[in-house]
Amino acid sequence: MITASLFIFAFPGCNLDEIPDTGAWECGQVFKDPRDGKTYKTIWIANDGSHDPNKPGKCWMVESLDFNTANFFSSCYGMADANCDLYGRVYSKQTLANVCTNGWHVATADEWKELFQTYGLTEQLTGNGPIYSGSATPFLPGGNTKLDFLMGGSCLADDDCSGLGDYVGFWGGTDAFASFNKSGSAQVWSTAVIQGASDLRYYVRCVNDN
Repeated sequence: MITASLFIFAFPGCNLDEIPDTGAWECGQVFKDPRDGKTYKTIWIANDGSHDPNKPGKCWMVESLDFNTANFFSSCYGMADANCDLYGRVYSKQTLANVCTNGWHVATADEWKELFQTYGLTEQLTGNGPIYSGSATPFLPGGNTKLDFLMGGSCLADDDCSGLGDYVGFWGGTDAFASFNKSGSAQVWSTAVIQGASDLRYYVRCVNDN
């Protein structure tokens, strides 16, 4: 069985048809970013792991954000536009506050924790904080979350990137990041314990504010 571990330190089906810009939008439909016109599939993840929009839960973007901040704080993996098209952009901490469009926010460390717990990862206490472990299959392509994480690696600054095809790193708010690798393991780390955190660049999954 594929297993995953989550470390925290200090810290039916839906219609995916795009709708016109009428202001009426529901989770499960394609969302168009008004800033650049790019579109993202969305999925409702209920607290019980279902995708029933009538149950409490949250709306996640199925794809990683690909909004060009037009500054030095976001880039494509390896400076290759084709990687942005496939994996989304990687972002530095400095741009996270407003990188998701109005009504959305960068998934927080707590939201990653809640998501992992929803899909059966269990808590173990250690001297460094709680560890959550279990199957990571729900988060990989074809998994029950329908979030379909692609192994897009991560970067330090513009061109110092690694891990393409092996793992993917996501921001967890501004003070943590979550990583998954192709073997199915997962971790969430506080950036406070990472040297050079200001230069780290990870992908972003936006969560709806409502």
